[in-house]
Amino acid sequence: MKTGAVVLGLLLCATTVFSGQITITSLPYSINQGQHSRDAIDTITIAGTRLTSQTDGIRFNPEYHNPISGWLLNLVSDTIEFAAGGGSNNEGIAVMSQADYPAHNLTINGGWIICKSPRDNDTNSSNNTCMIFGGEDILLKNVNMVAGGYDGKCVVGSGYDFEISGGQYLSRVNYYHSRCQFDAIIMNFSQVVYDEDYALAQSHTCNIKIHDIKITNAPHAGIRVASTTGSLTDYAVVKIYNNDINIDARNFRYTSYSGTCASSANPFGIALQRVGPGSEIYNNKITSGTSFGGGRGILLETARGSSRSFVEVFNNYVDTHEGPNSEYDENHAEFHAVRMRNDCSYLHFHNNTVIGTGDNSTATSSYGKSISAVRYTFDGTYGGTNSYNIIENNVFRVKSLNAGVTAYAVCFDQVDIPDTTMTFRYNRLESDNILVKFGELNGGARGITLHGDTLRFLSPSYEPETFHVGQFCNDFNSSRNFARDEVYQNGASDTNIVISCTTRGQNELGIQRLLRVKVLGNNGYPVTGAALTVTNNYRKSVVSSLTAGNGIVSGPATYWWESGTSSDSTAYNNFTIKAKKGTDSTIVSTRLTATSAIQTITLLKTAGDSSANCDTCGVICGDINDDGSVNVIDVAYLIKYLYRNGEAPYSMVAADVDRDGVLNMLDAAYIINAQYRGGGDLRCW
Repeated sequence: MKTGAVVLGLLLCATTVFSGQITITSLPYSINQGQHSRDAIDTITIAGTRLTSQTDGIRFNPEYHNPISGWLLNLVSDTIEFAAGGGSNNEGIAVMSQADYPAHNLTINGGWIICKSPRDNDTNSSNNTCMIFGGEDILLKNVNMVAGGYDGKCVVGSGYDFEISGGQYLSRVNYYHSRCQFDAIIMNFSQVVYDEDYALAQSHTCNIKIHDIKITNAPHAGIRVASTTGSLTDYAVVKIYNNDINIDARNFRYTSYSGTCASSANPFGIALQRVGPGSEIYNNKITSGTSFGGGRGILLETARGSSRSFVEVFNNYVDTHEGPNSEYDENHAEFHAVRMRNDCSYLHFHNNTVIGTGDNSTATSSYGKSISAVRYTFDGTYGGTNSYNIIENNVFRVKSLNAGVTAYAVCFDQVDIPDTTMTFRYNRLESDNILVKFGELNGGARGITLHGDTLRFLSPSYEPETFHVGQFCNDFNSSRNFARDEVYQNGASDTNIVISCTTRGQNELGIQRLLRVKVLGNNGYPVTGAALTVTNNYRKSVVSSLTAGNGIVSGPATYWWESGTSSDSTAYNNFTIKAKKGTDSTIVSTRLTATSAIQTITLLKTAGDSSANCDTCGVICGDINDDGSVNVIDVAYLIKYLYRNGEAPYSMVAADVDRDGVLNMLDAAYIINAQYRGGGDLRCW
């Protein structure tokens, strides 16, 4: 009798257990840490190639003060299906932790985890998730997931060094409750906090790392990482790179306006809220689908690095479009490929290509008629005082498929705190409508200086405007804005400025050129310590200084100013330059324009110092190998020096072509942009 009972028990058991190995034969099934053989890693497999559960899949449960650790779920090409019987809150894989004893050292390799919820419009079959977790050092390697049902998701959780490497992530979700709660997101990591002391003690480098995955047909956002809601100090550290993300937003639950959040609005491929120092987002490709509502690119909310470690966003390719939805109709939907808001600081956004497309046809559901490549906000609501953000060497392009589209390459919207510490430089701005917009729907934009960007109209263009300052006749403050050393192409112009209103608000824009003057003696050498002054046509001194060892004085000079409420100043030219050393003086007159080169003035009775620090004498800017020309060979020479122990440039001044005092890949990119892509002059001095 005992023998029969034992045999019957073995036949009914859902697993086959060997030393260090478990084979699961039916679902649902719970793995308890007490089952671990105490080998370093125990392996779990499933019988056959596919197991289906009416409810949950596999759950990893800790024991008291004995966390989940040391497991490999080796699916390879096998499939786990869950929630086939309907119902809510089912999970394909669940990794549980307990306070102070997080799950750790768990790997899931390969396979498919598929939500088989029979209906996606049934609120009684909702919130089913392919995987939930809490823990540390958890790796998903080449795992594939399919979300389904109402409010269905692929991955939800929080922890340290959680890594997703490779795999496909798809969604069959068409109905969900709230876009604000990210109810149909592919991956949602919320309330994530990086504690520097704890991370150092445990040798953690980040919270979340996601790379080399493909997200397809997402009904709302793709990847979201958010730290503590409302906190001004907590932050997450993320590494998101080499991913291919496609968004095609939809929410069939709402066919007409039903209130805020009742739609598919704000469907970003990557949405980051309160990420901090050490975070990196790079080499991602984000695109929009065309079957439904399309999507957006990257959202950066309160991304806060530090002076020692910026939040880095670089080398991403974003080509997106988004149509209207039940919350924002065709006349109110404002699409942006990249959004920076909620007081980001120490954010370095560089070398990205950002493209937004729109049209004026209601027949194309995935395109809208109000678009911007990037929309930037800094208003102090989230504690911001100085941003120190750097936005450089990007391509921001917006294009219209037909007339009637409002298209901003760059839109500064509600920059209520003068953002004088932001660096916006050397970007390429392209549009067939408006290149730069100061002030928009939410507020004005003030204290912004653009520097060295290339502004270019696309062909054909529709009512092209290089700069537009202000928003209708709202009482917004868009004052003290400047554009310095910009390069204008294909119809763009430094004097093509539209002021939206002359009766309300403060709308101002000044056009500047960095005026550089070199003082030489009668022998051709630089004169050190010469007093140099530059005065504009209004008899106001704009530059006043003694020449340095190289004989050069430089300083920004405004040569065009337009205002909505005060008098324009468009007659700054000509400028008078006076150099004096002792009793010897020379006065010249010059006209300052967008293309003015360095000015040279000679003191005829003064000999220059042949031993002076003339680091620019005989130097060709960008000629790094000193062969008399500037080309791709100089780029290769610089890269070899920077990264392959090559010989140093013959002149560090000639190599620092963006004049930022540092030699790096930005200088190489700047040469390529200037020499082969029409990006404007090199600037070594």
